[in-house]
Amino acid sequence: NTTYFVVNPTANDFQLAATLGGAPLDQSSNGSGLVARVHNTRLDGTGHSELLIAAPSGSGAAGLRIDAVRVQAAGPATTGMVRLFKAEGATLRLLHELAVAAATPSAAVRAFSADVQFAGGLLLEPGQALRAAPHQPELFDVTVLQGGEF
Repeated sequence: NTTYFVVNPTANDFQLAATLGGAPLDQSSNGSGLVARVHNTRLDGTGHSELLIAAPSGSGAAGLRIDAVRVQAAGPATTGMVRLFKAEGATLRLLHELAVAAATPSAAVRAFSADVQFAGGLLLEPGQALRAAPHQPELFDVTVLQGGEF
C-alpha cells in the first residue's frame, strides 16, 4: 500500500505528493498516479484493497473533501465491479460499486473509463482514507479528480 500526502491545497482542489511536503505527482498525461492493482470480491472490505488517499492526521489536521474520482482500465477489462471503500483504521465501509463493462482496447474500442461523483463531496475526517478494489484481477487507474480541504 502507498500513502499519498496532500500538498498545495486551495479552497477547491489539491495536489498529491509521495512524501510529506514533497513535490506534486504528475497526473497529467494518462490519468495514472493512484492505481488499484489488487482484486477482491468481498463487499465488506476485508481482504486486499489499495489506498488511494488519506486525510492527514494529527493536531490541527484538516479533513479532505473528494468530489470525484476517475476509474480507468489500464488494459482489457472483463465484466465486474470496482469498489470504493471509506476506511477508518481497520474498518472499511463500502461507498460505491462501479459496474465495469467488458472492453478490449484497440484502435476502434476505448478502454473502460468512468467518473464517480460524490454528491456534496465525500468527507474524509483526519485519519480516514479512500480505498479501492477491483472485483477482477485486472489493472485500473483510480485518480482523484476534484476535491479540497474542509
